[in-house]
Amino acid sequence: MTGQFYIDASAKNQLDRPITPIGDGIDLTLYMPTDIINPTFKIKDFPNNANYLYVPALDRYYFIRSVTLDKQCNYISCTCDVLKTYAAAIKNLNCYISRNEYKYNMQIPDSLYTLESRKYIHGINFGNNIFEHNSGRNYILTIK
Repeated sequence: MTGQFYIDASAKNQLDRPITPIGDGIDLTLYMPTDIINPTFKIKDFPNNANYLYVPALDRYYFIRSVTLDKQCNYISCTCDVLKTYAAAIKNLNCYISRNEYKYNMQIPDSLYTLESRKYIHGINFGNNIFEHNSGRNYILTIK
């Protein structure tokens, strides 16, 4: 199987990460026993400065955790980058976001969002003779 090595300088929790390819695909084999989430690959020549890997046969992107040098080959320990591997599926999700740090929907019950309720009462004194000599005028009192 082949793998494409990259240089990745972005944050690990970034969905769309700008990655820079290093050379062409390099032949690699799975070092057994291993698993698909945290595999170890065996290769002859490890590209300098590579810290990211895509393996088309597994259709996954990996962070390179460590490289162990041996006499004739290199062993690359990796961890699956779930965000990059499933980025297209994550972007196409039709879901309900219940929490956002910038926008709030006050119609959604949220026990973690603190609300404050205040009453402002302001009284206006009309005096004692408000209804005397009103000449047929009507008064409407409102509350703001």
